Amino acid sequence: MTRQSSEAADAALHEQQVVEFLRHHPDLLRRHPDLLAELNIPHAAGTGAVSLVERQVSRLREQREEMRHRLDELYALARDNESLALQFHQLVLDLLSAREPTAVAEALERDLHRDCGADAVALRLYPAGEHHIPDHLIGPRGADRNRLERIFAAPNPVCGRLDAEIGALIFGDGGEAMVSAALIPLPLRGRSLGLLAVGSTDPERFRAGQGTLFLEQLGEAAAAALHPHLAG
Repeated sequence: MTRQSSEAADAALHEQQVVEFLRHHPDLLRRHPDLLAELNIPHAAGTGAVSLVERQVSRLREQREEMRHRLDELYALARDNESLALQFHQLVLDLLSAREPTAVAEALERDLHRDCGADAVALRLYPAGEHHIPDHLIGPRGADRNRLERIFAAPNPVCGRLDAEIGALIFGDGGEAMVSAALIPLPLRGRSLGLLAVGSTDPERFRAGQGTLFLEQLGEAAAAALHPHLAG
């Protein structure tokens, strides 16, 4: 037997093995639909059944729709990121134009309500040294401050569910309705000036483990705006 005839016999044997395997596993293509995109199958018209070609085309259409859906999600994410960048830019400009702590607090509250859908915004400060800070911006003192010490001492923003009593301490009147919050430290030269809190009545608005890069940048921008008024 020549080499070519031997190879032909081996190929025929392997093909027969594949045929027998498919006979015993008629649901193979259903379990591996990705194979349909790789097979070269002639269309058998007039059989009255859905052909493999039609299944292959259907699968390719599904893949195309999946890709289109993913692209739409990427476009939406890009638009959201662009919108967020513009909003943050405007907030920084507003903070730079603030001439005293109350104006900083008002800019934060106005912009975060408008652009981030915040239900409550609170700025709570603990300035070093003697500085004239309005009472409504000073954080809780005494035993109430001790209860919040862990929050004020956190090095990074914390998101998640908020206890009603803690919400009232941070946000004041109506704070017990804030069931989730982002608690953002205001870092300055290795210490924190205080806390910026953003609250929501939606328990899923701020969740533990969500990304905090924007919140960190927000805290740094707010601290920079407050620095001239609070640095000791």
